[in-house]
Amino acid sequence: MIDLRSDTLGGLPEAAMQAMISVANEPPCFDLGEDPNQNALEETVADLYGYEKALYVPTGTMANQIALRIHCAPGETVIADRNSHLAINEMASTAGLNGAALFLLDGERGHPKAGDIERALAATPRSAADRDVKLIWLENTHNWAGGTVMSKTMLRKIVITCKSADKPLHLDGARLWNAAVASNSSPNELTSGVDSTAVSLNKAVGAPVGALLLGEKGFIAEAIRVRRMFGGWWRPVGILAAAALAALEGFSERVKVDHFRAKCFASELNQTLPAGFSVQTPDTNIVMLHTPENVSPRSLVGLIRSHGVLAKDYGKAGVRFVFHSRVTENDIEPAVEAVTNGINHGKFQDEALQPQ
Repeated sequence: MIDLRSDTLGGLPEAAMQAMISVANEPPCFDLGEDPNQNALEETVADLYGYEKALYVPTGTMANQIALRIHCAPGETVIADRNSHLAINEMASTAGLNGAALFLLDGERGHPKAGDIERALAATPRSAADRDVKLIWLENTHNWAGGTVMSKTMLRKIVITCKSADKPLHLDGARLWNAAVASNSSPNELTSGVDSTAVSLNKAVGAPVGALLLGEKGFIAEAIRVRRMFGGWWRPVGILAAAALAALEGFSERVKVDHFRAKCFASELNQTLPAGFSVQTPDTNIVMLHTPENVSPRSLVGLIRSHGVLAKDYGKAGVRFVFHSRVTENDIEPAVEAVTNGINHGKFQDEALQPQ
């Protein structure tokens, strides 16, 4: 079975596994700031992305929600893309943990334009009873749009808009590592002027678990308090931090391979698709297969699975395939054949999609 559901399935690099074995023999640490491996990880990534401090947390969602809690009081508004991870995958956390209201924009390949943000700010609040917009939210790469990369020019324009309006800017950078490699950028070029950023460590990098929240010293000091409130006071974590730090070595070369194989898969698949189906050329390691209106992505995922490939149903966005280090060059052709066979031999209609 070729598993293309997520890049969290790539597994650990050898260096990360060896780091875990080594640190497992060290005495565990308890209090905040005691663990040298956690300190080294936080300092290294903060420097890479141009921030004063970083905070290690269990998940990317927790990193995002901590930032949201600090920037916004319950009932205050966040401007974000309509298909952002915040608005779809984190919808329950956004409402349940933070009570934030979302003002959703239709971005360009998932990325809001500075002009649209300006117009949204001008349109809010609509009355004295409404709460003000307190935060602008970006995502790079954009998951639901197919791993698309936000250009540095677009980011600079948004930073200028936010500074002019005196609004903080947060970046969900779960796959920011991929964006840096795809755009041939240093990591700090993709966060310049951004007040806070969340980066995943098990996507692209290949750490066993975790994410980092990045910001200035005062912001991270408050983030430590909120992390505890959200149940993220995890310890000891030296063995996990050491693995993440080791996994950073050579990640860009591994990611380049993932991107190349995703492009090869998309190119070969596009040549076999019947009318109505299409695959966009990927920016990074995510390939989105777009289906006709009468085709259920859920049914198609099941058919593809029966031919030996695991993928993710993304509803109206289509079917998602993600390339990672466990996917080899020899997997590309069989994966294309599996998808093609699933399309050619399947019945796609879900009852939910049929006219009533």
